[in-house]
Amino acid sequence: MMAKEKGLYQKYKVTKTNGEPIDEDAQYFVLRMDKDPDAICALKVYAWLIRLENPILYSDLLLRLSFIEETILSSYRIERK
Repeated sequence: MMAKEKGLYQKYKVTKTNGEPIDEDAQYFVLRMDKDPDAICALKVYAWLIRLENPILYSDLLLRLSFIEETILSSYRIERK
C-alpha cells in the first residue's frame, strides 16, 4: 500500500533541536515542502493566517516557499529540454 493510501499514521518522530523533551500529549503533523505541492499550498494559507500575529514567520515562510517553488520549476524546465 502506498503512503497516500494509508491515511493518517505516524511516519516521523519529532524532537526539539535543543534536546529538551517535547510535551508527551502534543500532536504534530509534518509537511514536506520540497516534494509535496499540496504542502506548499497549505503553508501559504497558514502563512497568510498568521501574517498579523507573526509577520517574521510569515515572511520567512513565503521566502522559503518561493525558493522551493523556483527550484522545482527550474528542475522541471531542465527535465523537459
